[in-house]
Amino acid sequence: MSAPLVVVDYGAGNLRSVEQALRALHYEPRVTSDPSEVERAQAVILPGVGAAGQIMRSLRAHELDEAVRAYVASDRPFLGVCMGMQVLMAGPRRMAARSASACSPGLYSGCR
Repeated sequence: MSAPLVVVDYGAGNLRSVEQALRALHYEPRVTSDPSEVERAQAVILPGVGAAGQIMRSLRAHELDEAVRAYVASDRPFLGVCMGMQVLMAGPRRMAARSASACSPGLYSGCR
């Protein structure tokens, strides 16, 4: 059975803040570092704080990078919080040289 709402735990990020906010809204998120749970989820939230390169290293170390890619490609509901959204793209323009670390092709240019 798939969890309705999964928060990806890759060992860093604003995980507990996201989890507490969801619980305050009466959701029961499943916090997991299990790639198969991410792939089976009905909705996924990827929290993130810090540098995109470090987040990608953590996702890879927990074998979650491919699970996140597959999930996003499935066109199911996804929310990246802060750097959790930026790692989906090639990164901010100042980080374009490190774009090989991105989960998905694209270039984040910021909000105005």
